[in-house]
Amino acid sequence: MRIRSLLLALTFSGLLGLRALSQAGSDELVANPQFLEALDVNKVTVAENHAAVSYVALTPDLLQGWKASSGRPLLGYWKGRNRHSISLREGAGICQTVPVVAGRDYTIGTEVYIDNEGPTETALVIKLGDHTERVTIVRDGLMHWSRIPVRATSNSALLTIQVAKGSLGLFKVSLRSYDPVVEKMQQTLAEPYARLDKARKRPRDADSVRELLTDDFSASGEGGCTYNASSYIEMMRLDAEKRAPSVRSEVESVHALPGGAEVKVARTFSFNGEYGKRVNDLVRFKEVWVGEGKKWKLKSSELLSEQP
Repeated sequence: MRIRSLLLALTFSGLLGLRALSQAGSDELVANPQFLEALDVNKVTVAENHAAVSYVALTPDLLQGWKASSGRPLLGYWKGRNRHSISLREGAGICQTVPVVAGRDYTIGTEVYIDNEGPTETALVIKLGDHTERVTIVRDGLMHWSRIPVRATSNSALLTIQVAKGSLGLFKVSLRSYDPVVEKMQQTLAEPYARLDKARKRPRDADSVRELLTDDFSASGEGGCTYNASSYIEMMRLDAEKRAPSVRSEVESVHALPGGAEVKVARTFSFNGEYGKRVNDLVRFKEVWVGEGKKWKLKSSELLSEQP
């Protein structure tokens, strides 16, 4: 994905000195950011019915906070999961008015999925008032996140998400006050998370992540399984040998702690399922990192029980 880089001069030692505890993500300004507040699927007319999801045309009273701005957006009800998404084809868009303050800086976040069919690139246009950004996403069958900094020019503005080319599934839209702690942590943890994601795909890379784990590292996974550093690495190696998944991790929120940080991370696993069909699974974890400067280690990883 080609998104503008967020370059910050803030050092991480300065980051930890900013505050004993920085809570990011508590100031969500978008109403219904994950589209969960909607009419029951049994009370609407299904437009398209698939094995995993049923799609309904986005009518004015269907989805709290959002309305169609153009085209024909569809609300997707995912079967057996507390999860909704918006299907946007070329020209379709959604919008809502958000309570911003003129002159203040914000971050617009989106979480989208591009399947393996259609154009090689999808273009997403994001508008806040008179500010417009265009995000180009290469088709790869994975989840993608964008984070766009923007300064508000009015005390209330229309937030619009529209597809200019291709099609996508939109799973989340957020708008929060710009927080340098979150942005710096995104930058700081990009490299270690890339190494962890790579190790989940190639067995020979699993041992290389040992230096990223603390001696007292602990983790919890599905079915109540628990791991120390050695068993965690072995689990990654076996998973790589069995499924060779493509993995992408994205830091969603940050709590800066003395000597470390607690982050909520969304991790997309993409692997070959039955009949060679690509399967995607989005899982969220709460993870604690400790360290300073460029030397950071993962102390714990906890699978969150409430998944989208």
